[in-house]
Formats: sequence, C-alpha cells, structure tokens
Amino acid sequence: MKKKPATSTLPEELRIYAASPAVAAAVEYIQANFDRPIRLADIAYTADLSVGRFAHLFKEQARISPTEYLIRVRIAHAQRLLTTTEDSCGTVGYTVGFSHQGHFTRTFKRVTGTTPQRFRQRQRQTNA
Repeated sequence: MKKKPATSTLPEELRIYAASPAVAAAVEYIQANFDRPIRLADIAYTADLSVGRFAHLFKEQARISPTEYLIRVRIAHAQRLLTTTEDSCGTVGYTVGFSHQGHFTRTFKRVTGTTPQRFRQRQRQTNA
C-alpha cells in the first residue's frame, strides 16, 4: 500500500505518512482541531477505535504518541504565529490550544529549547 502524507501544512518532521485510514483520520482531526481542547478519546472516536488500540496504532505508525503529536502541532503553529504576528505570547498560546500561558511557555521550551519570547526575538534578529 502506498503511503500518502496525511498533512502538508506542517514542517516535514511533523508530517505523518499513515498506512492506515484510522491514523490518517486522526491526523486530519488533530490538524482541524488543534486549537480546541482535545482528549485522546475524541481522537480515538474519530479513528473508530478504542483508546488503547488507537494509541498503540498511532505510536506504531507515527513513531510518536498522539498526545505528543498534538503538542508538536500546536507548537509548530505557535512558532508561525510568533513569527508572523505581534500577538502576545499568552495570546499565541491560547490561540493554538493551550489554556494557561505558563503551560504553553513550559511546553514550548521543552519542545524547542527556548521560550516563546526568545524564539520571537531570535526570529526578528534573523529576519532583520
């Protein structure tokens, strides 16, 4: 079976080449709803699988857990907004689905190695 990318709007490292329709449907759901509260059960329902089976299948095919994939999708969108808008870091975090600025900042730093504010400053220096 030829694998097709489930999404093309993300950086290459976040594109999932899903072999199963269930994982492809889950990736599409995450892409369409990353800015809203999403539970693992919501994604599994979209894939028409139990939570346990879905989590196993997703990790097997994507080599990343569905929760971590959702976080990385949110961070990728946050990076784009930090680069292209003047919105505050808190507003950017809220826009991409984080409910608390502190959680957004900690998660952003864990994923990227820097804070949202420093990321924005470096992007501005690079593009100046």
